[in-house]
Amino acid sequence: LTAVTHLQPVRFDPLKDFAAVVQTTSFSFMLVTHPSVPVQGARDLVALAKAKPGFFTYGSTGIGSAFHLAGELFSSLAGVKLLHVPYRGGGSAAITDLVGGRVDLMWDALAVVRPQLQAGKIKAVGVTGSRRAAVLPNVPTIAESGLPGYEMIGWHGMLAPLATPRDIVVRL
Repeated sequence: LTAVTHLQPVRFDPLKDFAAVVQTTSFSFMLVTHPSVPVQGARDLVALAKAKPGFFTYGSTGIGSAFHLAGELFSSLAGVKLLHVPYRGGGSAAITDLVGGRVDLMWDALAVVRPQLQAGKIKAVGVTGSRRAAVLPNVPTIAESGLPGYEMIGWHGMLAPLATPRDIVVRL
């Protein structure tokens, strides 16, 4: 695995050179749409996407990002074709295009989409995790709104160099 930072190859293998210390957080994402997309839940989106393969677009923060993978998981489980529109870096351009109707839907962090949801500029379809979000209890999970088995969470954690003494890893 080779990563590139400022066009310089990274001199380590992130899969072999680090030891897991602790998972610090886990969180769900939110599937949101432009208000013109006539869906109330995942069941509606699946039906529309089956009727119009490749018609519906979804923005993400880039190829291989968690939000891209959330869309691919949805497509795979539902047996539908959605058109991926990758954006570079953060999701602000994707959110701008969602609000402007240039893409139909997207998956993103609740903290990112919540202001637009509260302003009525986009609408929530479902939460990607196994439970509803405490701050938006009326928004069902994607699984309960029509796509059983769908679940995707993000997480953060701490790693240490593989050679870190075990007692220090335990202390951390």
